[in-house]
Formats: sequence, C-alpha cells, structure tokens
Amino acid sequence: MKSLVRHVIKWGDWPFPKDHVVTLHWVQSPFMEPVSRQWKTNAVFLDGSELVGVEVPWGALPLLRCGHNYLDGFPLRNTASSTKVIDLRHEPPVSIEEAGSAIPRYLLSLQTRNNLAEKCWVFSSANGQQVVIPMVEGIRVLVAPTRYLALHCLDPAFLGEVVRKYSLDGDKLSIEFTDEIPLSVLTEGMVLHLARLLLQPDLRAAWDAIYFSLRQPEAARSPSPKVELPMPKLTWIVVRGQAAGDKLLVREFVRSEPVFLPLTEIIWRHPCLEKEGEIIESKWRRVRVPDKELEMDRTAAASGGAPLHLDVLPVLATPLSPASMTVSARWLMPVLFGRPGRA
Repeated sequence: MKSLVRHVIKWGDWPFPKDHVVTLHWVQSPFMEPVSRQWKTNAVFLDGSELVGVEVPWGALPLLRCGHNYLDGFPLRNTASSTKVIDLRHEPPVSIEEAGSAIPRYLLSLQTRNNLAEKCWVFSSANGQQVVIPMVEGIRVLVAPTRYLALHCLDPAFLGEVVRKYSLDGDKLSIEFTDEIPLSVLTEGMVLHLARLLLQPDLRAAWDAIYFSLRQPEAARSPSPKVELPMPKLTWIVVRGQAAGDKLLVREFVRSEPVFLPLTEIIWRHPCLEKEGEIIESKWRRVRVPDKELEMDRTAAASGGAPLHLDVLPVLATPLSPASMTVSARWLMPVLFGRPGRA
C-alpha cells in the first residue's frame, strides 16, 4: 500500500507564541517587492481578533489554504467544515466585485482597505444561492495550481518560451517543449494543464489577465493593485465555505472539474529526451486524457515536480491596523520549493 505524501511548511522565528493556533484568514494579490524584484503576497492570519499580515513568496500560493489552522508554523488538517458540491453546468453569468461589497462582515471580517479591495467572482448556483469566490483562491487552484505555475503566471512570455510548437490532429495533441521548462516539472498533471492553457480560451484569458491586470495604467498608479481575471469555465466544483442565508463564501477549493477537453491523448517531447540531436520516436511521451480531471499530484503542487530542498527566505510579519498593513516583526520561512524562478 502506498503511503500518503505529506507536505508541511516549516517556519523559523514563527511570529506567534509556541503551541498557539492561528488561522489563515485571507491571501492578497501578488506584488513585486521593490528591492529583490521578486513577486510576493501577504498571507493574513487571524490571531484571536487581530489580523496579522505575513509577507511570503508568491510561489507559496498553492500551499496557502484559507480556513486552515497553523500550529508553530505547521498547517493542520481542516476537519471543522464540510464540503459542498456546486453544479456549474448551467453556466451562470459571473460578475466581478470587490470583497468589501461581495462579502458581508458577518461572514468574514476583512477590516483593512487592502483586504476589502481584493476582487471576487460572484454568481448564482443552480439552487439560487449566491456564491462568492475570492479571486486569489481561484488562481491558486484553477489557474496556477503548482509553485512553478504560480511563479510563471506573472511572466507574459511564459507559454511562448516553453512551447516550441504544438499541433492538433483530430483528438490527439502533440507538444514540443523547449529546455526553458525543466523536464522534471512535466508530470502528467502539468502536461494536461499546459494543454488546457493552449487549447481552452477561457483558461488562457484568465492566465493572461493575472499579469496584465496588475500592469494596467490605473493599476500602476495604485499603491496596491489588485489582480482581476475572468473565471474559467467549470462543470462543477467541490468547496469548503461559510454560508449564511442565501450567500456562500468559498474559503477553499477542494476539487474542480473543468469543461470537457476534446482530446483522448497528448504526446510530447523535450530536448532532454533527444540523443545527440537525433529525434527518436520512442522519446515521445504520452499522457492519456482522462474522462474527468486529473488532479495535480501533491509533489508537483509543492515543488513543481523538482527535487525538494530548502531555501531560507527572509519574510516579515505585521499586526494590521484597520487602515493599513505596515510591516514590523521579522521572521524566516524555509520554503519547500525549488530555486526562485526555476523548478
């Protein structure tokens, strides 16, 4: 019997008292740190009634699950809330609203202007319930579900750099990758997701919008621009959330089923599979396209498929005032990821 792969985030100089449980409350849009020029985000923890903002690398996004508790820097399994299946086959119209107007305070207290300004997808489910999905959570699961993808969704040239060419022959897709993408990253789940980015216009539009929404002229003038993207098409989702009356706030995607991809097989090759420049037919690898979505495996979600090793990165933590998020207390986070920018 196979053992479960378990990934933990280890934190050094944890900014909370020992043996003290805090909850990941909210995750903000990515921003570029002016000194390192690295993309980061603020993970907002709830400590009693106080919100504490923690600056972490944007590549950590796949491991930041809102609603989960943390003890001494280790995430605890979320067993308190039940899951809900939402059928989206009726393709409801989706609006984009700021969290301050979409999320009532009785469902989630966000307190600060930066939190309230984050964007959400809002739509009505088949049973008439209004569903609110924070956009950053949508990016985490639907658009960039691995560390490698989270880093590169902010690179507008990414797909053109990693895909030399691709072609569709009936229900079979052929992809030739470049050596810009490490061979170790190309798990079955990753190849399938890249195929969706190439062939599924709604997912590609969401991917492209992550970077460009932060670079629009009006966003460039804002001290804290917020990411905004269309919601990719889905057939159903399984979520954890908080409900009150006719409103459901999604805290975490558990699983999602995208629209049907009209493929039965993907074949692909990579320069590392060629011998002395000679392309050998047997060096093509195959991915069977399942009838239902293939989940990204947990190793890929943590490391982008690369061998795990620790990088110790300086991070900051801060109590949040009602009007701002100023950084104060210092701490360190060893991240279970590959080298910055490459997996």
